Amino acid sequence: MEIDEASCDFHKMRKPQRDLEKGDWESLMKFFQEHKKAVLESFDFSANTVIYRVAALKKSQILRNLLDMLSPRDQWHALRIKNVHGNTILHNGELSVEIAKIILEYEKELPRPMGKQIYPQQQEKKYLPLLEIRNAKGETPIYRAALDGNLKLLKYFTNQVVDLKMHYHRNQDKLSILHASVSAGYFAVALWLLKMDSALANEKDDNGCTCLQLLSTMPIVFRSGTTFGAIEKLIYKFLPEFPYNVDDDDDNNIMVRDIETGENIRKHHISVLSRINSTIWKWLAEGWDAIEIICTIKMINKLAAVLADVLVQKDNSWKKSFHYKQRPTKVSTATFSPSNVSSEPDRDKQYTPSDSDYTPLLLAAAKGIVEIVERILELYPEAINHVSKDELNILHVAVIYRQKKIYQIVKKYEACKALSHRLASNGNSVLHQVGSMKFYRGTHEAGIAYQLQEELHWFHERNL
Repeated sequence: MEIDEASCDFHKMRKPQRDLEKGDWESLMKFFQEHKKAVLESFDFSANTVIYRVAALKKSQILRNLLDMLSPRDQWHALRIKNVHGNTILHNGELSVEIAKIILEYEKELPRPMGKQIYPQQQEKKYLPLLEIRNAKGETPIYRAALDGNLKLLKYFTNQVVDLKMHYHRNQDKLSILHASVSAGYFAVALWLLKMDSALANEKDDNGCTCLQLLSTMPIVFRSGTTFGAIEKLIYKFLPEFPYNVDDDDDNNIMVRDIETGENIRKHHISVLSRINSTIWKWLAEGWDAIEIICTIKMINKLAAVLADVLVQKDNSWKKSFHYKQRPTKVSTATFSPSNVSSEPDRDKQYTPSDSDYTPLLLAAAKGIVEIVERILELYPEAINHVSKDELNILHVAVIYRQKKIYQIVKKYEACKALSHRLASNGNSVLHQVGSMKFYRGTHEAGIAYQLQEELHWFHERNL
């Protein structure tokens, strides 16, 4: 029996919707046995079919039973029905590998419909494999799996295709798959993608920013940008460096997260003490949600640091440096006092380091991301002399944004003295930047007295 697609009758679907929510699979299957036509209809307001919803719930046998109700022509069609977002069943990034295998097995075994056997709305993509069908944003299921952080599904999908590069970008804005995973905070996925193709590190988004530039504007994912109370700091310090998990397939083997790949790898040489320590922390986390949260934060911090390290090694943006222009210096005549904090009209005309004109070094310095700044300067000491198009150096940026940790790093280099004498394109020296309040992010109570107190401290530091 072949079924023509029809618009959804939500009144009719009310009962099977309740069955699905309650997990009453027997009642659900009875309904669709009596209304086979409904298998191809919209099951909810997002125009998902019941097949889509069952697959999302990882009910493999129910999925098979629903598909087996249909003729080969309708099975072919059912796997390609799109919801309101243009997503097919494989665009669901929460799918399990088991469910994905079932779907692709059905696709492989089904004979391709010919001519009038193809539904009119599918003529344009009649022979397109499921993994190559794009949603409304132009994302393939592979791209979507990366965007949703499903590394296991991503690995499985990539093993099913010949040309992975065709999945690197979505059509809507040409955003790369690496940018998408970094933006979403799935750093393990990003590391795996770089392992598959390191050239992705050089991809740029519509704003001309690389992934390292993007990561350099995300201080919250790094330890240097994470704020804890005293107790949380203590817990963070004593948590295992790598959280251990028991493999779901083999309870007798300890699995450890490899932060370089984001994969679970078997470690046979883990010491007994490490196992005991991990078990204790796992037990504590079950009774105290805060420990689990801190453990997750620590893993994100570690993954972000490793990802930054990989991207820094492939970045040479610091080599593009603008030469300082000769101009009269203001340093010798400047006086720090409340009256001249904003006395010059061009004092605060610095660009905000948030676009592609600023390198990861300066972006990270502005955000106080110690991990990126330290790694760049460690690998490329000459980078400390990098100058932006508006002639800002790393010392200027550290002072402008009151990033004291970055300032302390720069102070260790002999080049610091020379940097302190340089002027930005608007003629401002580091001393003028100390007096500027535009980018003030005071950490004390509000009020000009507290603000000036911090400014005076910086002024004192500057003259040491």
